[in-house]
Amino acid sequence: MKTYLVFACLGVASAAVAQNFGPDVIDRPNVDLAHEITFISGVHAAPAAGEISEWRLWAGGTGEVTLQMWRPVANGFELVGFNTVTVNSLGFNSFQINSGRIAVQAGDVLGFRYNQTFFGTRIIDFTSGVGGQYRWTNWPDSSTNVPIGGVLQNSQLVGLNEGREYSLAATVVVPEPATLAALGLGSAVLLRRRRR
Repeated sequence: MKTYLVFACLGVASAAVAQNFGPDVIDRPNVDLAHEITFISGVHAAPAAGEISEWRLWAGGTGEVTLQMWRPVANGFELVGFNTVTVNSLGFNSFQINSGRIAVQAGDVLGFRYNQTFFGTRIIDFTSGVGGQYRWTNWPDSSTNVPIGGVLQNSQLVGLNEGREYSLAATVVVPEPATLAALGLGSAVLLRRRRR
C-alpha cells in the first residue's frame, strides 16, 4: 500500500495546468509583405508564470517565422525567448514545443519576427482597424533582431494606431501548486519505507 502511495504522489507531481492566451487563431484578410521586422503585442500576455508549450497561428503564406515572448520594461520591451518555426502549409498551424521552451512570467507578451532579407509575402494573417495593440519596428532593419535579454525601445516601434490583430496565440504550462506538496509527500513516504 505504501508503495502505491509513493507512485501516486509522484504521478501527481508531474501534473501541470495548460493555459491558452492570445486572440482567436482564424483566417484574416491580410498578410504582411515586410522583412527584417519585429512585431510586439501590447495586450496578449501570459496569464501566469510557466513555459510556452505550444504556438498556434493562421498562415496566409509559408516560410520561416521566429515566435517570441517579450517582457515590458521601462521605455520598451525585453526579449525573453523565441522559437523559430517553419510553416509549410496554409491555414491553421500548431507547433508543440518539447525542447527549448521559453520560461515566461505573467504579463510577458506575444511577438514575432521575420528575418528574411528579401521583400515578399510573409506568414501570419492579420486584420487592421479592430483595436489590436500590435506595434512593429521600422523595416528592413537587421539591428532590431535583438538577442535574448536585448531591449527594443518604444522609440523603435511604430504602428499602434493601425489597430492590427494577428492570428497568433500560445499555451503556457503552469506547474500546479499542489505538485511540490505531492512530491514532498511521496519522498517522505519513500524515506519512511526505507528506514523500516
